[in-house]
Amino acid sequence: MTRSFPTAPTIDFNAARALTDSGSISELEFTMPCNETVVPGVLWKGRINSDRVPLILLQHGGSGHKQDEANRDLGTRLVSALGCLVAALDGPVHGSRAAAPSDAAATQAAFRESWTKGTHTESFVDEWTAAIDALVALPYVDAERVGWCGVSMGTAFGVPICAKCPVIRSAVLGKWSINQRGSQHLVAMAQEIRSSVLFVQHWDDEFFDRSGTHELFDALGTSDKRMYAYPGGHHHRTEEELNAYIHHFQRSLLIF
Repeated sequence: MTRSFPTAPTIDFNAARALTDSGSISELEFTMPCNETVVPGVLWKGRINSDRVPLILLQHGGSGHKQDEANRDLGTRLVSALGCLVAALDGPVHGSRAAAPSDAAATQAAFRESWTKGTHTESFVDEWTAAIDALVALPYVDAERVGWCGVSMGTAFGVPICAKCPVIRSAVLGKWSINQRGSQHLVAMAQEIRSSVLFVQHWDDEFFDRSGTHELFDALGTSDKRMYAYPGGHHHRTEEELNAYIHHFQRSLLIF
């Protein structure tokens, strides 16, 4: 495997915290140095019953953080269903990286301003790239079965990350439009993606228009791609959609 950095950065894990009464899923916060900053992340893991297990990289949305309710729920669900590890990072203005404590609306506004100006785009892609190098170097990670799961903001950053990191073999993307301010560059990056992609659209999304969403899907360079459209607005995530994520990773990462 070709690494993006000459040597993988060192991840500093905190003590594990059990999330279930049985202790079957645990949560480990971690930090990682990158480009003169310290990147905060979290890893969810179950009991590892084989030498190496798949790794899913999970990116929260623009108004959340790495351990918000939706992200933790999805992360632990993926661990339970796939027997994988799931890692998440705080976005560039999110969670423990925020300049000051803020609610979801303020966090969303801060992200949109940052995205439009391109303030953190390159640096956050570099941080995820470094994290991927460090995570796949862990002795219990199967570097041949790595996936990306990130819609909305997770696609805004996920497209360049998936284009840059060929170790990512499978991705769930969507809920973003190239007509969003500051997003035209995603077209060229999407053309570089060769991983298997499930692309999700919410038909009545109040933030992202249909035509720009379809153009982003069309731009994906992979021949293994499919789009699922679900009724409802941007935040209307259903069990059917979550199950589609799981089935996509099962198929494309050969998880049985």
